[in-house]
Amino acid sequence: QSSSSVTIHNSSFDSNTATDSSAMIYVFEPSGDVTISYSSFDNNVATTNDSNLIYIYRSIQSATISFSSFNNNNVTYGADAIGLYECFGGTTIRNSSFDNNYATDDANMIHFHHPSEIVTISNSSFDNNYATDDANMIKIVQPSAMVTISNSSFDNNAAIVGDSTILLYHSNSGEKTSSF
Repeated sequence: QSSSSVTIHNSSFDSNTATDSSAMIYVFEPSGDVTISYSSFDNNVATTNDSNLIYIYRSIQSATISFSSFNNNNVTYGADAIGLYECFGGTTIRNSSFDNNYATDDANMIHFHHPSEIVTISNSSFDNNYATDDANMIKIVQPSAMVTISNSSFDNNAAIVGDSTILLYHSNSGEKTSSF
């Protein structure tokens, strides 16, 4: 059986736009690992529902973003900067920075949707980000396994207007939110 892995390494994505259900990076049902490392995502825009800067759907193995930076990105109207949907392997964001990003109108900077294995965010920083009008910096919906956020910093972030949050965790048993 063959395995399709996706690796994006040492790449720069600057001043791109995703609209109308599109994605800057779109990975659909890979059977191998998905790895994004040592890359930068700066000044990008995702607008309208189902648009993403990065969209990974039903990854069979692991999905990992590491040693990467996300700066001055803008997501609006139901879009995600990083959309990780129904990933079956572990999902990890580590040693990465998220600075001066903006999410509004039901948009998310990072959206873990129905992850079935461990979700880990570690050794990462979230600084000077802004979520408004029902938007979220990190949204985790109905995880089937443990969610761990460790050794990460959340400084000078703002979540205002409506149900905006820095972290939204929604399980089958109810919704929990946290602010830092």
